[in-house]
Amino acid sequence: MTQPYDFSRPVELRCALDAGKTVTRLIPVLIVQAFAIWLLVALVLGVMFPHVAAISLVGGIVVAAGYCIPRYFRKRVELRRTYGEQQRLILHPNGLQKFDEAVVIDMPWAQISRFEYRNSSLPPARRPSLVGNPLRPAASAALQHSHTVMGWGIVGFGTLTPLPGASAQRLDLLDQLGQSNLRNGEPHQSPNCLIFPAEFEPSWTSGVVGAWLRHYRPDLELPAL
Repeated sequence: MTQPYDFSRPVELRCALDAGKTVTRLIPVLIVQAFAIWLLVALVLGVMFPHVAAISLVGGIVVAAGYCIPRYFRKRVELRRTYGEQQRLILHPNGLQKFDEAVVIDMPWAQISRFEYRNSSLPPARRPSLVGNPLRPAASAALQHSHTVMGWGIVGFGTLTPLPGASAQRLDLLDQLGQSNLRNGEPHQSPNCLIFPAEFEPSWTSGVVGAWLRHYRPDLELPAL
């Protein structure tokens, strides 16, 4: 028999995302970048050593691998830290609190307005710098794919507060998206704050998050996952 939930005490949910699966989505981007680097280095070495084709071919491979492979592992380590130590969701009698590596979102139960099926991944901070390169469309498409993760989000009026030590680049990106001033430490209120509960509980409508929503907002119809 399922134990009843105690809605008078805060509940903390840790991030349920897998760093390995997330970073795997970057592989197409890295492949395109590796090919572009290999091509550029091979051309340069081909001009420098026109009579030794192996130097340009092998040199391009070495440089491309030396750039892309460490980047893959650095990103995985970064995501493991974010998911394991920083990203969490707290449910309490006043509402929801969602923490990540940059900001905390506070959303009162009464201010939840709707559920929307949206992309839960932020757009990339930097676009492919392959200007004039025929590989640029492929790089852009791969980058777009790697930053597309669709899911149901809780939308409502909330407050974003920057966390101490947050990445300036990440705060700049959020400022561009929300016309805020998080970079300078100013909290920002918005009627369109988004929290994606599946990041913490994949089957959230039938789990802890769903139970809290039905308790505090019985007027809302939960989406079908």
